[in-house]
Amino acid sequence: MKDANYFIEKLDMIAHPEGGYYKEGFISAE
Repeated sequence: MKDANYFIEKLDMIAHPEGGYYKEGFISAE
């Protein structure tokens, strides 16, 4: 279930202003 944990952490980062750039990286990775 590491993938699920990783996904949740990414969503949590996106929820934070500082993690805004993670949103683009996450979509780009897909």
